[in-house]
Amino acid sequence: MMLKIWLLILLLIGSVGVIACTNTKDGMSFMYTEFDSITSLQDLSSHLVANGYKWASDGANLTPWTDFHTKPVITWERKWGNCNDYTALFCEFARYKASKGIRAADGFHEIYLYKRLANIKYGWHYICVFRVGDKFFEQSNLSVREVSGWAESIAYWGNTMGYDKQRVIRTWEADPQ
Repeated sequence: MMLKIWLLILLLIGSVGVIACTNTKDGMSFMYTEFDSITSLQDLSSHLVANGYKWASDGANLTPWTDFHTKPVITWERKWGNCNDYTALFCEFARYKASKGIRAADGFHEIYLYKRLANIKYGWHYICVFRVGDKFFEQSNLSVREVSGWAESIAYWGNTMGYDKQRVIRTWEADPQ
């Protein structure tokens, strides 16, 4: 019962932070205007770092079951987010560019990674692997790196980082031009 109360308190604290960052049409327009001047996933990563964006916890990501991403415009306005907030932002960028007839990505797989830690603790992370023509780019938090394909990304996170379970939670393909 006490755990449920603490989870509710943390959820409410996280909600106050989300409400404080208004999700207005002006905010969306500003974000999309900024997106218009950014040409690629790598440029978006550089833009975020150069403008002081940081990784930060919203207080609700204590377990994989309470870790929900915020809307990309909120991450954009507040200049911080966790792994799934940034994955949502990069995915929104790719979809927005495609809606304008510009290919920042031809498709992507959003991937949930999971590992069991000591005792009853869990480790998890969200990444996205984008396909751009015949190249692949992996996004993790604020960084983007080129990989040889989906399999290389999964192997890296599984073998090197110890995430023994991976699940594709969302896929997207741009409309053919």
